[in-house]
Amino acid sequence: MPARSITSELLVEILKMEDKNIMPSIAEHLIAKGEKFGIEKGRKEGIKLGREEGLAQGRRTTLLHLIRRKFGSVPPQLATRVEQASSAELETWLDRILTANTLSEIFDG
Repeated sequence: MPARSITSELLVEILKMEDKNIMPSIAEHLIAKGEKFGIEKGRKEGIKLGREEGLAQGRRTTLLHLIRRKFGSVPPQLATRVEQASSAELETWLDRILTANTLSEIFDG
């Protein structure tokens, strides 16, 4: 029997019961279950976002390090640009630094 059918039948039986005290405890149980589900979902999403931000920060740090090693220093406006860059931009710039002869070749293609 499908879960939805079982759930529907269970709700019908509960509603037929004469004991009205059972309804608040069922409601409390369902609320608690919903809260637990929401907390777990939020935790998983937070972990995912944290990983993504950690990877992006690692790319920023690596790119700035490689620029310093290859070109000697990072102009402040480029450091700001790197700090505000998307993951896709960082990936592109990290690829370009391998063959770039100037900072312009990295950031302007």
